[in-house]
Amino acid sequence: MNNNYDEIDNLLFKYFEKDQEVPKIVIDGINSAIKTKKKNYKLLEFIRKIIITILSIITFTGGIVFALNYKNIVSPDIKNHFGPNSSDGVDIAVNNGYFCEVNTEYQNSNGIQVKIASMLIDDYNFDMNFNIIIDDKYDIENINIYDLKIVDETQKIVFNSPIPEFETEEMRYEIYRGGYSLLSKKIAENQFNLNLSATGNSEPFPKSKYLKITFSKILLQKYIDGNFVDEEYYGDWSFEIEVPEMFYNREKIKYKAVSCNDRGINLDGIEACVYNTAFKLYIPEIKSNKIDFKYFGLDKFEKEDFSKREAIKDEYVENSKGELFGPSARSDGDGGWSIPKGEKKLLNFSSTFNLTKFYATDEITVHMYTNKNKEIIINLEKE
Repeated sequence: MNNNYDEIDNLLFKYFEKDQEVPKIVIDGINSAIKTKKKNYKLLEFIRKIIITILSIITFTGGIVFALNYKNIVSPDIKNHFGPNSSDGVDIAVNNGYFCEVNTEYQNSNGIQVKIASMLIDDYNFDMNFNIIIDDKYDIENINIYDLKIVDETQKIVFNSPIPEFETEEMRYEIYRGGYSLLSKKIAENQFNLNLSATGNSEPFPKSKYLKITFSKILLQKYIDGNFVDEEYYGDWSFEIEVPEMFYNREKIKYKAVSCNDRGINLDGIEACVYNTAFKLYIPEIKSNKIDFKYFGLDKFEKEDFSKREAIKDEYVENSKGELFGPSARSDGDGGWSIPKGEKKLLNFSSTFNLTKFYATDEITVHMYTNKNKEIIINLEKE
């Protein structure tokens, strides 16, 4: 037993000299051990062996550590400035001054005062904070805005919610189609912050110089006898703001693929761009023997085989300074792919990462881990 303690102590010491976090693979291994051997009095000895084995593998194989810990490599000091549904890429942009305080005057309707506090916009993220103060006559726990509409100086719709039930085919192209959230947080008695986080639109947000924000319906929620009770209030809230130059003069950084460790990927078709809040990657077609296609296209499959239907199980990007950035993964618009029935290839692969212009370097490396535990590496260079 003493030998086991010495071995794991030395292994842990060597590992945590360079890495500060317990790898998820170790945590999963311990949890599995507890489930399978919880009635065995030798459980602790069994767990020690698991830790020794896994950390030994990590120590000798290197890159596995990064694949498991990449999400914490670059951590913004200011988190969730635009609410919990905004990405790390947005927070990194905020930390680097890519946002603006708006602080409009409060607009009051029906005893509900609203102002716009701050905003951020680039091609793929649009965020806005509202401050709301309500009269003492209201006793509520939550608040939300309905029929929010934001247009620019060309009358182009930047954002609106929700999608009107009466929309026609002609209107379909004038309505925001991306993912979004509107979340409120009570910050004091009768005071709320409301965070708009919009992302994943089918086309980039416009480079607007002026925004008009309007809405006429607010939902107040009370908590009565264990249930939320909704009350709707109508008014006229309208704001006009000038957009800072850094938003409408923004530019993306294009990259080209120069090499890949998988011959099944055609480098010519790859599109890669870094924006102020995100890095977008698009690959038209992936044919790879590193991916197990056996479980795709099956009508029935065992529960334990479900994870194998994830062709790419993990991914991150790395700049030339060794800084790592994970995927945003907040909406369907942040990534995806399709597999033609009966064919062994991925089509229209896309993914969004938290790498921003503030950490972009001349060279970027994309790491993707498949359902066969194989790694696909794509090297990119700035155009």
